Amino acid sequence: MLPTFRSTDDVRDWLDDWRVFLNSADPALIALRHDARVVIGRHIHLAIVSNSWALALITIAPPIA
Repeated sequence: MLPTFRSTDDVRDWLDDWRVFLNSADPALIALRHDARVVIGRHIHLAIVSNSWALALITIAPPIA
């Protein structure tokens, strides 16, 4: 369920709640943040590598026309 905001104060409160959660010193949340960064980093790396291979194949392979 997405949050609904009736005012800018609601948005600030919602963001403050997330900041407290994300800046927590709890070891479990620290590990979760680390794992999330690793997953996102790997996803970005695979996207870049895939795009690089696609560009290389386009320039090397003869056009099929």
